[in-house]
Amino acid sequence: MLIIGTYISMLVFLISFCGQKNTILNNKYSQTFFVIVFVIISTSIVYFSDLDFVDRIRYNVHFEHAKGLSLTAYLSEYDGDYLFYILTWCISNMIDNVLFYYVILHLFFLRNLIKGLKMINGYLLVTIFLFIFIKYSFY
Repeated sequence: MLIIGTYISMLVFLISFCGQKNTILNNKYSQTFFVIVFVIISTSIVYFSDLDFVDRIRYNVHFEHAKGLSLTAYLSEYDGDYLFYILTWCISNMIDNVLFYYVILHLFFLRNLIKGLKMINGYLLVTIFLFIFIKYSFY
């Protein structure tokens, strides 16, 4: 169902892209709508994908380990990437479900990705890059 939704969204997006600028199909609001749709689809993919996928086993260990420790004790066990470990510790002390941990990390990553791409290329290309990112996450 997600694949069909992704393809339908991309088809409508391509149709709107072919229209003139500042029309009902090709304006700032329709581009924002497509970005929101693609964020929802990619977040759903993250939530429903398997927990044993790629590096998730290591992140599961970090998430579970952070629950019972203070921040200083948790940071003293790891070298480097302190901001990631602080973020993991904060999330693990707020929620218990590891799937929501991945959703929060994914949304945090997407927020930074969208802001960076908007600063570089503008809003239209952000949507294209997000679609490419979603396609990559299927495989």
